[in-house]
Amino acid sequence: LENEPQLAAIHYCTKIDPESLETGTILRNIAWQLVNRFPNLVIPKLASVTFLAHQNSALHHFLIKPLQSLPIPKVLSFILIDGIQKEIIPLINQVKTRKN
Repeated sequence: LENEPQLAAIHYCTKIDPESLETGTILRNIAWQLVNRFPNLVIPKLASVTFLAHQNSALHHFLIKPLQSLPIPKVLSFILIDGIQKEIIPLINQVKTRKN
């Protein structure tokens, strides 16, 4: 999958690495990959305290707003998160909803 040209970012969640299951870790990892893939993308730093206190607005300012600032791509890309906890799914669905 890492060689899939439309794959914008990937994150694997695993119980072996509890940090990989944390929402902040997932978003930071995805953000780092997106910045490397899209050089014009600017993502602000996200403090853990800010994220824990305001998950919805943090997600909006940390990922959604920066992604919306990019020109619409000619080819659609996707983000893959494997093994995500069900509690995080509504938060991640916001990205899909706000991009449409």
